Amino acid sequence: MISLLAGLGIDFVKDMVMDKGEELVTQSIKKATGIDLSKKTKLSAEDVALIKKAKENISKELELIYKDKQSARLMSVELSKSKSWLVANTGSLIAIFTVLSAFILDVIILYMVFNNQEVSPILTLIAGANNVKAGQVLSFYFGSSKESADGKR
Repeated sequence: MISLLAGLGIDFVKDMVMDKGEELVTQSIKKATGIDLSKKTKLSAEDVALIKKAKENISKELELIYKDKQSARLMSVELSKSKSWLVANTGSLIAIFTVLSAFILDVIILYMVFNNQEVSPILTLIAGANNVKAGQVLSFYFGSSKESADGKR
């Protein structure tokens, strides 16, 4: 969708994507205009006009989102320098718990399925939500940053 915007004459979006990444630009457009590009397959002329008109607001939102993510990373680095073992490792302990609980719930559900037991819809809902969080944890610890992908790190 972002490449479509650049093709429609909204070149500033392309520059923003190259600088900050597509996900952050999509979030900033949604916050500034209310247009959720992740749910659109086509853009109306009104959407295009609204995005063009909101260029400054989109840019401001993008910077706010980017700074928020940066401050969260910096906080994590600062906490890891703490002299208290618990303070330095609380995030990691929560991450381990999240990933292990997702794994355990998946094993329980698979066990129930293979033994022809009825699986509660609530259990599958909880397991699914926990799997999403575990994916986010794994992305945080093992994902690649935009800077390292660009070769700046």
